[in-house]
Amino acid sequence: MAELAHVALTATSVQDTGAAPALPTRFGSANKAVVADTCVRANLGFALLFHRRKDGFVADELYFSTREDDGTWAAADHLSGGVTGIEPTSPRDIAAILKGRSMMLYDESETDLPTGRPQADEGYELLRSYTLLVDPETDHLDIEDTTDGASGTGAGADQ
Repeated sequence: MAELAHVALTATSVQDTGAAPALPTRFGSANKAVVADTCVRANLGFALLFHRRKDGFVADELYFSTREDDGTWAAADHLSGGVTGIEPTSPRDIAAILKGRSMMLYDESETDLPTGRPQADEGYELLRSYTLLVDPETDHLDIEDTTDGASGTGAGADQ
């Protein structure tokens, strides 16, 4: 899965120039991992993957990587992951959880990430990750990053 995350971040970088291949966005019933989303901030990138475990449950895995000075991405490292607790391929299950809302906060986590970047305190930066459950009819989200030093609208806001 780390290789898939690396490919996704490489494709996201190419996308910025308008020449990227399409990333998989639909998750089926197979055990194969798919890229749910990517987010790139300067030279730090994240890829969220979904896969179905052997026991049938869906799991998510978050990978991160840093972009080298030559523009290539380092090998992706696993950051976090776990069983989602929902069936993301079932509109009925999603509707039951949303209860008429267009979206809701589904999960959040916080960790110190070893980036080694100059602005990092002793090589670590605080990472806050939020997972939103969004109605399948939603075609776009506008997300504003209000953290200190943020540039405004976040990457990874398109579905």
